[in-house]
Amino acid sequence: MSTIPLDEGARDGRRAGPFWIEEGNGPLWIGVAIVAAVLGLYSVAVILNGA
Repeated sequence: MSTIPLDEGARDGRRAGPFWIEEGNGPLWIGVAIVAAVLGLYSVAVILNGA
């Protein structure tokens, strides 16, 4: 059995950083939105806690 290097994905796939995106950019943007929401809520909590 031959080995496959970890940095190779499907030929028609796109790469964003270390990740291969095969379903399009939808999951990537959903992840960005979740991270932004968590950071926003954390910032609001820090501001309200200091007041």
